[in-house]
Parts: sequence; structure tokens; C-alpha cells
Amino acid sequence: MSIDTTTTKKFSVKLIVGLGLLTLLLICVVLLVVISPQFKVAFGPVRITDVYMTTGFDDQGQPLAPINRFSPDEPRIYCYVEVSSPKSIYVKLKWIQENIVVLEQGELVYGWKMFSVEPLPGGVFGEGDYKVEIYLADTLVETVEFSVKR
Repeated sequence: MSIDTTTTKKFSVKLIVGLGLLTLLLICVVLLVVISPQFKVAFGPVRITDVYMTTGFDDQGQPLAPINRFSPDEPRIYCYVEVSSPKSIYVKLKWIQENIVVLEQGELVYGWKMFSVEPLPGGVFGEGDYKVEIYLADTLVETVEFSVKR
């Protein structure tokens, strides 16, 4: 019994090419899942559905109505962020006063989250114009402006 080496070589080449293509396909799928665009995560679209500034919560634990002007004596200023996502996503906020970042904070969010800032103990908020930049996957997706005035 003799083995046809030409047939064996052809089979080996086809096997190697097939495994190479399968490996390449698997790498592409992994890259698409890991390095997905800003509004996609591994399982679907992500977006901010609502964002606004407020002074706190009502008796039922729900955010109060949106406002964009606060008193310097306000004990805390809140930023309500609602995210539509099939799973938790890291949301980062930058609180900015007169083009100076005064606070950066972030958390995993699924649904909605109230982020907040407060003045130093015994202090008040400085008067002026502020903004909050909201980031998803380290990409700026929303900016909310507000002011602190007497």
C-alpha cells in the first residue's frame, strides 16, 4: 500500500489555509466586540436618554425637577444621568467652572444615577458659569450648562 504524497500535501495545505482563515475570523469577531464604537457595546446600542441638573430627591426617592440656576448656598448640586444600555456602562462626569475642571467622577450605571458635587466644608459654591461634561467609554457625548448666582 502506497500513500500518494501529492494528495497528502494538498490536504495539508487546505487544512492550514482553512485553520488560518478560521483564526482570522475569530480575531475579527473578538476585535469587533472589544473595540466597538462609542455607541455600541458588546450587546447593543448605548445612549444617554436624559440628563439634567437638579437640587435633589423627592420623598419617593425620585429626582426633583430640572433647573439650571443654583444659589451659592445650595448644599449640593446634582446631575441626573439616565442611560439606555443592555448592561452597566461606565459613565464619567467632569464638573467644570470657568474652564477649570473642579471634579471628575465616574461609576458604572445601569438605568439612572444621580451624581453630585458639594462645596468644601463650611464653604459655598463660587458664583459663575459651570458645565458638566458626560462621557461614555471615554468619549464626550453630552454637556449640560448651569450657573451659580445670588
